[in-house]
Amino acid sequence: MIDKLLIDKAKRIVHFNADGSARWTAEDISDLTINVTTESQEKRDARNNVISRLYNGKNAEISFSTAFFSLGIQAAQSGTEVKEFSDSEPVITPWMDEITVGSTGSGVNTDITLTHVPVGTSGSEVSYIYIRNADSSLGKKFKVGSVASATEFTVNAADKKITLPTGAGIKADDVIVVFYDYSAKKGASVTSTADVSLDPGRLCIFTLFKDVCNEEVKYSGVTEFPSAQLSPDCELGYSFDSTYSVSLSANKKYCGGNDALFTTYIPEDEA
Repeated sequence: MIDKLLIDKAKRIVHFNADGSARWTAEDISDLTINVTTESQEKRDARNNVISRLYNGKNAEISFSTAFFSLGIQAAQSGTEVKEFSDSEPVITPWMDEITVGSTGSGVNTDITLTHVPVGTSGSEVSYIYIRNADSSLGKKFKVGSVASATEFTVNAADKKITLPTGAGIKADDVIVVFYDYSAKKGASVTSTADVSLDPGRLCIFTLFKDVCNEEVKYSGVTEFPSAQLSPDCELGYSFDSTYSVSLSANKKYCGGNDALFTTYIPEDEA
């Protein structure tokens, strides 16, 4: 009989909908912990000595981190779904271009070309452009107009062209910063809402174990929570070495017919 094992790693965590489909999944898991707590009641005598103690109301808190930025988990924490872009259902998306002004033998180019076709009110799909300073901050600002001048530029959305302000002292190799919206047809988005109601679901933690006496022998096990609810609390790190922290609360399934908080299964079939 298997008794003592070494934990090699948690391979995958999956949270399921009521219909059995995967709501979200996490891989590359670190700092996984399961913290089980209970409520207690005490019976005391007239001198306040404890005669007996009854434990009940057991629940578990699950927390872990993953190295990946997960749109699926972010959507689940927000009570929404990942929206996929397509040709038939494009999504208006903010964009930023930083474009270096070119030159030819006859002088400085008067146009720059955007990455995407900007959308918005015709003729003013781009409201402002900026010259980037040497320290990367935004410098001199120009607004859109009907005719290029020392203070205004024009935009031709269909050609993705901006005609730069004339007589404004813009030089070759200056960097122009442009903010605009465009219609994205590939990709995905998640909207985080302020008011959230998250449904509980079945949670499975798939784990790889090692035999304590022979580490070359490995077993695939799973810890199953019949009812676990994802917390909407999160901290999003936006740097290369950031991790994404996730937490859930598990209780017994109220109408499940038993008191199972969680069960760990380790078949003796080698992984």
